[in-house]
Amino acid sequence: MGTLWQDMRYGLRMLVKNPGFTLAVVLILTLGIGANTAIFSIVNAVLLRPLPFRDPDHIVQLSTYLPKDGDTLFSNTLSDFAEIRKRNRVFDQFVAVRAAWFVDIGGDEPRSVRGARVPAEFFPMLGVLPMLGRSFYPEEEQPGKDQVVVLSHAYWNQRYGADPNIVGHTITFKEGAYTVVGVMPPTFRFPGYEVVWKPLALTAEEAQSRFNYFNAKIFGHLKSGVTLEQAEAELNVISSQLSEAHERRSQREFRLTVLRERLVADVRSSLWMLFGTLGFVLLIACTNVANMLLARSAGREREIAVRAALGAGRLRLVRQCVTESLMLSIAGGLGALLLAFSLLEVMRVFLPSDMPRVSEIRIDGWVFVFTLTVSLVMGTLIGLAPTLRFAEMAMGQTLREGRLSLGGGRRRYTLHKALLVCQVALSLMLLAGAGLMIKSLRRLTTVDLGFDPKGVLCVEVDERESIYEQPEPYFRALMERVPTFPGVRMAAIGSLPLLGSSVGNTIDIAGRDVSVDGEEPTADFTTVSKDYFATLRIPVLAGSVFSEQDYGDGRYVALINQTLARRYFPEGSPVGQILICGGKSLHIVGVVGDVRPKGFRSDVMPTVYSPYLYSGWGSSGTYLMVRAHGAPQTLFAMIRQELLRLSPRRPVSNIRTIEEMLADGIAPMRFNTELLGLFAALALILAAFGVYGLMAFSVSQRTQEIGIRMALGAKSSDVLKGVLRQGLKLTCIGIALGLAISLAITRMIHSFLYDVSPNDPLTFACVSVLLAGVAMLASYIPARRAAKIDPMVALRYE
Repeated sequence: MGTLWQDMRYGLRMLVKNPGFTLAVVLILTLGIGANTAIFSIVNAVLLRPLPFRDPDHIVQLSTYLPKDGDTLFSNTLSDFAEIRKRNRVFDQFVAVRAAWFVDIGGDEPRSVRGARVPAEFFPMLGVLPMLGRSFYPEEEQPGKDQVVVLSHAYWNQRYGADPNIVGHTITFKEGAYTVVGVMPPTFRFPGYEVVWKPLALTAEEAQSRFNYFNAKIFGHLKSGVTLEQAEAELNVISSQLSEAHERRSQREFRLTVLRERLVADVRSSLWMLFGTLGFVLLIACTNVANMLLARSAGREREIAVRAALGAGRLRLVRQCVTESLMLSIAGGLGALLLAFSLLEVMRVFLPSDMPRVSEIRIDGWVFVFTLTVSLVMGTLIGLAPTLRFAEMAMGQTLREGRLSLGGGRRRYTLHKALLVCQVALSLMLLAGAGLMIKSLRRLTTVDLGFDPKGVLCVEVDERESIYEQPEPYFRALMERVPTFPGVRMAAIGSLPLLGSSVGNTIDIAGRDVSVDGEEPTADFTTVSKDYFATLRIPVLAGSVFSEQDYGDGRYVALINQTLARRYFPEGSPVGQILICGGKSLHIVGVVGDVRPKGFRSDVMPTVYSPYLYSGWGSSGTYLMVRAHGAPQTLFAMIRQELLRLSPRRPVSNIRTIEEMLADGIAPMRFNTELLGLFAALALILAAFGVYGLMAFSVSQRTQEIGIRMALGAKSSDVLKGVLRQGLKLTCIGIALGLAISLAITRMIHSFLYDVSPNDPLTFACVSVLLAGVAMLASYIPARRAAKIDPMVALRYE
């Protein structure tokens, strides 16, 4: 222990004696380890940390698989829930949860709050009890006895000022008065971002109806000793029994997913990709520092020889080198923790809004252990690099001559080159991956949506709480007043293309059989106002849009999109033809351009548009869209006031631009791309620093040789070209190696790309040229220094 303490004190003196070198090494380690720590904090919180529930690995979610369509539905019917609970033999607890929006009318103006209806077993199944009050009683699941509510900690704090006496108080929702019976702990969040929970009270008809919508999420806690496979087998026996009893035409299969796996399914692969990418950054930093330590060891050969002559064994010399590198890496680890704190605060702003468990991301004990482990491993590895140089030193000759005399010098200089080649190869791999993601994101954001989203705001509207008794005057009032507001260019009502809220239905064409294998074709139906196409700038390709006359002449009219026209009217114009749907004959008056119904990645579907005033419009999924003359945000206040005037009891929230909604849709991909680009840029900087360091070391070691060459007639330009050539040669070897590996592993990110090949030649060419150019710039500074060497000074070098 005494000798170790001596090594630490001696190492500290040596590091303080060379502050520039020490600062550079600690900075590189801080960047490499800090980026890894920040991403590991996210991975740990989202993917690795157990859910804060009782026995979380036994909590599962039920889904329904439809073999005919190949679709998996993560919502189920309440009738299925009732039947399974009746026959259940594999779950301790089995609950259905229905998401709902509630309207709090107890304040100055109505506000929408996100909530859920849950059974009394819900909170006990999770093993989480309210911090104030209680959860629900079983008898409160009965209609008429369900006027109780449990609040989230955040809503209790925000809406009621964290009143400790809130339990027992009555709060007013649009549906009536409810008694607060409990407040959940601040860490509780399930199944989503709900702030209010009410009992799931079902009538007997609702529970048993075979025509329920798939609008309930079903969760269960497996009995002890029951495996996932056993539970699925039991559930599919029940599914077969239900199919026979209700004579279902289509088969269904019940499947179970562990809750944690279900919550992170959409982000798992991307987070692991980013974490793996940072492993490359860490390796680049490691090789960079190893090369720096190797270069520094060249100036310590006489010191090492003296220590060896005084009795220090090779093991003691190795321990001294490793001790110094561990001190550097631990300093880098401490800096990494500070950097990770700052990076996490910045990344929280850019994290996708739908990423689960974001509030749990923090630097905890496991993150500290990870950082310490990485620091110690890196310190040990980089500390071994200089020992390779000392292993073959001719100690006696070094003492006599004052300089290195090695039989294996060329081989040891080769180690410098090999480390640099590895840095360049790893950097090329990161740059290639980032380039593919950037190109993919660019392709995705330039996809033709079929409409122009710029300058358009949108807000969901609902006639059910309006001052009018019928929907028609409500929508007419909107369409008469909103277009007259200052700054409004045009306004319309209809289904928002991004949400895919159209209703699918079967169609037929008068006088023709368009069925395929006996099945009638289907199309999406959406109801719109006459200015819908002009507001969204959807082109009219044939015929015309609806007119006021179409609303009152007793016939039903419709427009169809280009996909439907090409599919069912390939040889002639569809204008004037008749579509039959739901017993109604729709006269086609025009053809409009195709629109992607769910954003950038969605496919175009055959679509029918009909006028909203006689289409029997429902109240859900109807949007007011307003195209502004200038910035649409300036219209938010006026639109809000008008909607509150027409629907005083209806909350107005989430007025947004369509561009913001599109940005939300690609936020996960943008987040991945931006982080990967940042890591690739960091790798490029580290690689440039590595090239510069090796070329500078090479020049310093060859000063006498360069002086002799120049004394014998070599020109400064020849020396400059020689150093540049050496740097470019090593860089090209690294690029070739990186390309070979990249071509093999970029297939792993194929699922993250859009309309870009994982082996895109242009991307690989561009990043190769970029890396070669940066390496040439990094080589130029030491090359220029070499070209200015004074031959006489160099000849007196030793």
